[in-house]
Amino acid sequence: MLIRIEGKDQFDAVQNLLKDLHETFDDAPIDTYDVSKYAVAFLFDANALGMTETINDFRQRYNNHFGDLSGIDHGTWIMTDVSPVGCFIFHNGTDDRTGTLEDHLGPNGDGRVARSIHQGTRLHP
Repeated sequence: MLIRIEGKDQFDAVQNLLKDLHETFDDAPIDTYDVSKYAVAFLFDANALGMTETINDFRQRYNNHFGDLSGIDHGTWIMTDVSPVGCFIFHNGTDDRTGTLEDHLGPNGDGRVARSIHQGTRLHP
């Protein structure tokens, strides 16, 4: 399962999704689903907070659901009480490690990709 959170204010919605997912697989009779294991990857933009604060915020918010998240960092996976969890943070690569996914997309094709995504238009060759 890949979760990209559009704004950190989506915590409650994501918590509910994770709870429902966990209950679905854990409470179902054996052989109900072909899925026996799952992993969850979170993708965040560092935004102006920076990568360190974004990771700290993630640990604090999701610690109650997954258990101890102290070992997680950008670009890593850890095994938790619930499932494997990964955390990946888009940033601009500068020393302050702030920024977004769009910082990577903007320079490609002189910004055509980023503009196309932003405007919701098709990118033609």
